Amino acid sequence: MGRPSGAKLCVLLLVALALCPAAGCGDAVDTGAAHRFVLPAAFAGAGPLVVWDAVRAAGDWEEGEVAEVVAARMGAEDAPVVLSEGRWASCKALSRRWLAWEQTGIRKDGLPTACVYDLDTGLRAWVDRSSSGGMAPRVSGSTLVWLRGGGSRWDLMSRRLPDGEEKALVSHRWPMLSPAVAGPWVVWTDRRRGAEDSDIYGYNLDTGEERAICTAPGSQQGADVSGPWVVWTDYRRSAGQAEIYENADIYGYNLDTGEERLICDAPGSQGSPAVSGSWVVWDDYRRSPSGGDIYDDADIYGYDLRTGEERAVCRDPGTQRNPLLPSD
Repeated sequence: MGRPSGAKLCVLLLVALALCPAAGCGDAVDTGAAHRFVLPAAFAGAGPLVVWDAVRAAGDWEEGEVAEVVAARMGAEDAPVVLSEGRWASCKALSRRWLAWEQTGIRKDGLPTACVYDLDTGLRAWVDRSSSGGMAPRVSGSTLVWLRGGGSRWDLMSRRLPDGEEKALVSHRWPMLSPAVAGPWVVWTDRRRGAEDSDIYGYNLDTGEERAICTAPGSQQGADVSGPWVVWTDYRRSAGQAEIYENADIYGYNLDTGEERLICDAPGSQGSPAVSGSWVVWDDYRRSPSGGDIYDDADIYGYDLRTGEERAVCRDPGTQRNPLLPSD
C-alpha cells in the first residue's frame, strides 16, 4: 500500500527473461576486483534469472535485520550470488541488462547509496552517494532514474547506462518519492502541496515536458507507468477526514489522450498498483473493509485496460501483497 507502515521488509521476487552474454559491454564503472560478480551463465534450456531480497537475522548488528540482494538462475546448480554489501539493501529495478538497488551501511555517515549492476559484464558501480533521503533507483531498458537530496532541495535524476552523464530532470524544495520509468516517461509522487496532499507528476525524457498527472483532493501516491498508462493509489475518498489513508482506490491516466479512469473502488482499500501493457494488478483489501486490522486478508486483483474486465488473481487465505509485472 502507499499507506505509511512499519511493516517488516517483505521478500521481493523479480523474474526477468533469460539473458544471453553480450560482447563489448564493459563500460560500467568497476569499483575494484572484488566487485566483479559472476552469475550462473545462460545456457541452452536455462531458466530465467531471479533476483530477490534476502532478509536474515542481524547477527553482530546491534539492532534490526540485514537484507541482501541475491541472484540466481533457475535450473542452474551454481549457488546464489550476493550482489550487495552493507547493512540493508532492497532491489526493485530489473531490466534485461541492469539491476538497480538502494543500500545502507557503505557510508560512514549512514546515508544510502544507489547501486547498479551490469548483468552482461558482472560489474557493479556506485551511481550516487549524496542523498539524505530515500533514493529509490528504478531502471527501464538502459534508463536509470533515482532521487537525490533531502531537506530543502530534491532532485529527480536520470542517467543513460552504462556511461551517460547524470542529469537533473526536476529540482525543487518539496520531497519527491517513488519514481517509476518506462519508455520516455518518468512518474513520481510529488509533495509540493504538502505531505497529506501528495500528487502524481510525470516528465517526458524525449521532450522535457513536466506534467501534472493527478492533483485531485487528498493524497495520490505510488505511481507506476507502462506505455501511455500511469496508475496509482488514490485517497481522494478520504480527503478532509481524520484518517486520510483509508478508502484507497486505484486510478489510471492515459498520457496520450488525457483520460483519467477509475480502475477500482471496491469496499475497503486497494493499493500498490503495477501496470504492464494493458494489465494493471494491485493488492486488494475488500475482504477487510472495516473493523480489526484493515490491512489483513489482502488478495491480488487485476484489470484489463482494453476491455474493462476485473479479475481476481489470487484470493487464498492470508495476505497477498505487492504484485509486480515485467517492466520491459
